[in-house]
Amino acid sequence: MKIPLIQVDAFASDPFHGNPAAVCFLDAWLPDAILQAIALENNLSETAFTVPTDNGFELRWFTPKDEVPLCGHATMGAAKALFDSERVVSDRITFQTRSSGQLMVHRDKQLLWMDFPNLPASPRARHVDVDSPGRCPATRWHLHGMPDDPSGEGSLTRTWTRPALVGSSPV
Repeated sequence: MKIPLIQVDAFASDPFHGNPAAVCFLDAWLPDAILQAIALENNLSETAFTVPTDNGFELRWFTPKDEVPLCGHATMGAAKALFDSERVVSDRITFQTRSSGQLMVHRDKQLLWMDFPNLPASPRARHVDVDSPGRCPATRWHLHGMPDDPSGEGSLTRTWTRPALVGSSPV
């Protein structure tokens, strides 16, 4: 079986910059174990898999270890690969995902625009080891409705680190 595979550097204008992702074009879904093995073989942060539908494409993302609920750069990479391969003739792609619902990517000349899911977020406390060099306080934002939330409600966690002033200056 031959599966078209393209490696795309998202968020970059030159090769070997940005966030790399593999994109595989499928005619129908393969077993999850095969998708996982392909992602492991690619050994990139994410491999995106697309399957055409009547209204666009189904889209799933796998890391070398497991399937993930959402991946922005692999979605943009999949859109770029689909546009470049002329599998899409319009300036809009609709992706249907299992965990994040419908995602849309629009093309405007050489630029791609993506609509992310609108999920509510709430800050939660996080333990930070203040004795570790290079660590500073952080806030975690949990986007409700996503898998892997210990509360059972589901959430996607992003962490932003606030800058910290470290060092001394003469008085």
